[in-house]
Order: sequence, then structure tokens, then C-alpha cells
Amino acid sequence: MKLYHGGLSVVNEPKIMERVSYRPLDFGSGFYTTSSFEQAERWVYNRLEHFEEATRGYVSVYEFDEEGFLSSNLTRLEFTSNQVGPDWFRFVMRNRREHNPEHGFDLVTGPVANDRVYTVISAYEAGFIDEEAAIERMRPYRLANQYLFHTENALRFLSFLKFVEVSR
Repeated sequence: MKLYHGGLSVVNEPKIMERVSYRPLDFGSGFYTTSSFEQAERWVYNRLEHFEEATRGYVSVYEFDEEGFLSSNLTRLEFTSNQVGPDWFRFVMRNRREHNPEHGFDLVTGPVANDRVYTVISAYEAGFIDEEAAIERMRPYRLANQYLFHTENALRFLSFLKFVEVSR
């Protein structure tokens, strides 16, 4: 299976990145990819917006040996729908609120929160809406997926293939 990672540099040797306090992450620390080239490209454009001096970024392309991963003794948490559900919402909120909580999974897959989702999450965090209302507001959203490689052992199943340059 092909997976993609978008950023300001080519990542030919993925590594686990710790979460920094100013950037809450959906699934915690690790290495994030997606099966959507378009989503990875959006991540590049997002980074370019935040770093005005940067004029180009890259989508790094990988082969994920999913069969090898599944036949290993590593653990996976999979949110199978591209819709927001209560389990996904609670998992994301825990990872956003706590600094690098240890969830015990080698790989986590599921929907990626986008700007519309973050607006609803912000309203929830500010106490304007409760959990049920937040989930109901996000339920119609069709979200791209993300694959969080949370451990070095999980990264063994990811092989760099190439990169694609993305310019402003």
C-alpha cells in the first residue's frame, strides 16, 4: 500500500517525532502519513503558509508492508470509518489535552481532523457544546485518513520510494 507524508523536506528515513506543546496531534507523537496524495499535498501547502520564507515542499512516498505488519505481533488501533464517532473523538481529545499520552499502540489509523473539525473541537474545548453535539456536528464530514506510526518497530514496515516536489 502506498502512503504519503507532506512537509517542507524530503523524509527518506522516517522517525518518531515527539509532539511539541504548540501543536496538538490527533493520535499523539510519531510519524504521520496518509493514503491520500491530495491530503499529503494539503499538508505541504499548510506548512508553506506558516513558513513564508519557504517556497517549496515535498510529498514523500512510501510503501507500507501492511501484510507484514498484520502478521507481526505489533498492535494497531483502527478507526475504520472516515466519519467521526465517539471513540475517535475521545481518543483525539485525550491526545490533544495530554502531552504525549502513551496509548500503547504501534500503529493508529483513522480520520484526520481538518480545519472544520478543529472549529468544532475548539467550541467543545471552550464549553460551548457538549461531546454529543460536537460529534453530531462533525458526523457529515468526510475526512481523509491518517496513519500514525507510533513506534520504531512499526516504522520497520515503511519503505521510502520517492518524493514529489510541491511549489507555491
